[in-house]
Amino acid sequence: MLRSFKTNQLTFQIPIAGLPAGLYFVRVIKDGQTYTEKLIKN
Repeated sequence: MLRSFKTNQLTFQIPIAGLPAGLYFVRVIKDGQTYTEKLIKN
């Protein structure tokens, strides 16, 4: 895990400006359910 954020907001922007190009996985846990998505940064 590179970073972890906690928020109660309906929308949240993940700051990726400082990350090098590559493939990342974003995991969101909400109401006991886990969602995982791929993020490709060029």
